[in-house]
Amino acid sequence: MYNAFFGLPRVLSVSAPIRPSFTAANSHEEALANLIYGVQSRKGFIVLTGEVGTGKTTMLECLRDYLESQYIEFAFIFNSRINASQFFEMIAYDLDLHCERTSKTEVLFALNRC
Repeated sequence: MYNAFFGLPRVLSVSAPIRPSFTAANSHEEALANLIYGVQSRKGFIVLTGEVGTGKTTMLECLRDYLESQYIEFAFIFNSRINASQFFEMIAYDLDLHCERTSKTEVLFALNRC
């Protein structure tokens, strides 16, 4: 299924890492460029949607690799089953903000200082 959708030349081994073997289609390059532009332009929240198996997670991993290579700080929220307080606490932790991490107000003020 993935090989046909992405136009991959060979079957990937289950134990092989996906990204090094990943061949980006034009739509993936455009999606990644839009993600990078959104981050660099400080656009706020960016939504990436698509059907199952279309490469959303791979695009986010490519974005994460890019951000790390450019020394751009980011927060990686990997669990969608958290409440608002936990969301702000995870952001403060990932960005190593010096504030009361359990206080939404303190986290927002610390983010504003960045």
